[in-house]
Amino acid sequence: MMGRAGWVAGLGLVLALAAFSSFEAGPAVASGDARNELPDVSVMSVEELVTLRQQVMGLNVRALSTAAQQTGEDAVKAGDDLMYNARFLKVLFPVSTRGASASASPAIWDNWDEFIGYLDDLDAAGTGMKAAATQGDMPAYLAAVQQAGASCAACHQAFRR
Repeated sequence: MMGRAGWVAGLGLVLALAAFSSFEAGPAVASGDARNELPDVSVMSVEELVTLRQQVMGLNVRALSTAAQQTGEDAVKAGDDLMYNARFLKVLFPVSTRGASASASPAIWDNWDEFIGYLDDLDAAGTGMKAAATQGDMPAYLAAVQQAGASCAACHQAFRR
């Protein structure tokens, strides 16, 4: 059972993220100035952390599944979302969550630098998507989308059960 502090923190996080929703349904990611700070996950339970990281991964899947068709501000936003989510995921895998998810391999914590490297690659791809979309350079944007997909695929190959 979740303690009061965990429940309040979890509710606060859900409300804060909902206020900055990127998608019509499901979990939300922050946008704009709210992305300067990541939420304090130290007060969240293991179950809350696992659920939240699974939701963020789901957002990435949805963002990448439509990214190649995005243009203009939607393309900029897709890159921005992936940048933020890559940074957010880094704090959603504390060692206390090792073994708590059937899909996250313990190899994540045994090979932390490699795992973080994949998230850095995703962050760089999102940055490239955003920059290319801002400049209207669709070939560069599409190359960055492919880079993001490759980073996700490689990470899941290495670290997903």
